[in-house]
Amino acid sequence: MTIPEKLTALRKIMERESLDAYIISGTDPHNSEYLPEAWQQRKWISGFTGSYGTVVVTLKEAGLWTDTRYFIQAEKELAGSGINMHKLRVPDAVDYPEWLASVLPAEARVGIDGFCMPVNDIKSLESYFTAKKIRVIDKTDLLGEIWLDRPGLPEAPLFLLKTEFAGKPAREKINSVREYLQEKQADYALFSCLDEIAWLYNIRGRDVSYNPVVISYAVIGREKSWLFVKNRKVSAEISKELAANGIEIRDYHHLFLFLDELKKTDAVFCLDTDTLNYAVYNKVKSVCRLIESKSPVVLWKSIKNTTESGRYRHDPLFLLAGRQFKETGIDRNRGGGKTDRIPSGMSRLYFR
Repeated sequence: MTIPEKLTALRKIMERESLDAYIISGTDPHNSEYLPEAWQQRKWISGFTGSYGTVVVTLKEAGLWTDTRYFIQAEKELAGSGINMHKLRVPDAVDYPEWLASVLPAEARVGIDGFCMPVNDIKSLESYFTAKKIRVIDKTDLLGEIWLDRPGLPEAPLFLLKTEFAGKPAREKINSVREYLQEKQADYALFSCLDEIAWLYNIRGRDVSYNPVVISYAVIGREKSWLFVKNRKVSAEISKELAANGIEIRDYHHLFLFLDELKKTDAVFCLDTDTLNYAVYNKVKSVCRLIESKSPVVLWKSIKNTTESGRYRHDPLFLLAGRQFKETGIDRNRGGGKTDRIPSGMSRLYFR
């Protein structure tokens, strides 16, 4: 199918569902920037291959909102598609929520895929729609009806990062989460960001190009912990090692079934609504009480332990990059040039 044909097919579905617009966020259920092929919906519907952008389709128009990194690329890739580029991070830029609020009629219906938009993005979207009583309608994955050759989710096996490299076993990190739960007076914490789960459980994978993460969810309770991942990705040996750290394996698609099991327990969940997707949030909300709180893992994993920081100083690639900066970057800066933030940070570690 060509891009115009895809847009025509999508609009027919929108008319059937009584939708005036449909938003394709360009992320996945884990709020990732870099995606496995199965969730590259923005690329499939528009032909745009950049890592950042949102596509909005109305019954008459279609647009891609992206930032300064991709203006030239987007102009080329969108040519002849029927999708207009809207520039962000420039003076007088109008983002898609404001644009929709201006072009749609009162009481219009805007469709989203709730699995592929974080909660706070939806709340922000709804704030623009209040005056005209525009409704946000969760219509999960409308593209699935027309994307007939869609790839499946990755099935590469996960592997463990040994404690000698991580510096701290998973059970210690889990205990830190339990201390956090006690502080918040909550029973469970749900994690959906793949980098956070990789750090918490010391797991790695090959599900996303150039990102060593595993498509999964994690739930940590006061007594037990769970990893929701495709069962075939976990070998018996790794399952045993995870169990030794108190981590039970559940199938990736059984998260909602797990939550249903807690329906009568009056459990309290800690959730990060900056990253958790709207569909999972609503499911948790329907069965448990909620505490909306920033994930503590973001801060924890940014503070490197002795093992992690020590490896920077002995990693040959890191040392080579630092040496290259020493030989070229400093001389260049003597002439008044500015130092890029990343090489500058590398040089500080290199010279320590």
